[in-house]
Amino acid sequence: MPITPANSTRWMLRENRTSHRPWRWPAAAVIAISVTLLAACSSASPSSTGSGKATAASSGPKMSIIMISGGLSDPFYAAFKQGAQQAATDLNVKFQYLTFTDPSNPTEQQYIQDLHTAIAEKPAAILISDYFPSADDPIIKAESAKGLPFVENNTGASTWQQNGAIGFVGQDETLAGEAAGQAEAAAGVKVGLCVDQFITNVALVDRCDGFTSAMKAAGEQAITLNEPGTDGASDAATTADIAGMLRSHPDIDGIFTLGSGYAVDAMRAVQEVGRPNIKVGTTDISTDVLSDVASGKLLFTIDQQPYLQGYYSLLIAYQYVKYGLRPVTQITTGPLVITQKNVGQLEKINKQYPGIRGAS
Repeated sequence: MPITPANSTRWMLRENRTSHRPWRWPAAAVIAISVTLLAACSSASPSSTGSGKATAASSGPKMSIIMISGGLSDPFYAAFKQGAQQAATDLNVKFQYLTFTDPSNPTEQQYIQDLHTAIAEKPAAILISDYFPSADDPIIKAESAKGLPFVENNTGASTWQQNGAIGFVGQDETLAGEAAGQAEAAAGVKVGLCVDQFITNVALVDRCDGFTSAMKAAGEQAITLNEPGTDGASDAATTADIAGMLRSHPDIDGIFTLGSGYAVDAMRAVQEVGRPNIKVGTTDISTDVLSDVASGKLLFTIDQQPYLQGYYSLLIAYQYVKYGLRPVTQITTGPLVITQKNVGQLEKINKQYPGIRGAS
């Protein structure tokens, strides 16, 4: 779907809000490969790259890798960056993270400007979340054809190969939606509402489609609320929109939101309409979401492990530039469904290693 300046501000992030959109545990084989590649980094000698870029070496200039993604006011992206930064430290890479100058008003124009800035700096590779495909894809395709390696992450699972990227790391969004639908149907939900706060983002569309598919497969119903205008950037507006849907559809007994902050809006809307028995599930993690899952206020949350998305993205780029190695398929880091049964481990890790799980 084309994105225009008028609607490009309809973004899934907002200032001072722990929402994201952002997956399945990585396969053991993938983890083993990653460990093997890391071991290779410490023992193999430096070599020149296909594009003539300098490689990381103790005696030479560091390899330069640039990441372009979401605003760091969202703890999801803070963990995302932290993973890439840790990989850069482990591999002795010069790392730079580019994002919106105004996180409360992220635009397509700013994102494309960041992409052009990154290209102009002539890095060894670029890591990018493909949030504006109609604008991003032609540039990624053209630069990939010239020999600049791209690793797409978080968003772009369906198009990264067409764009010429060397890999993709992220969640299978359809599977994430299906997992949510299965969880709600198993909990007795008959009519589920999927709240899409950013309809031009294909990842969120896929989540709602997966949710609808799973609900129908279970013999139940699903409705999608596409947030109008800039409502998705406002807590009050989102709460009002969800409450309006609940009033006009009294049979809705379950809600699936596509970000941890939106779950708060949904729970507030449920209270406003006086229907506390409506079951709410969400995606992504915040400290409050983990607490609400543990207490039963939230039915579940779905973790896509942003730290791993950042770490693996930089690892793939490094291995490709230095050794010509690359995965032959995308690497999936979710969906991991978090319920009362397994939330305790995440709460413990979140306290011990703040920010790693994308929570604040």
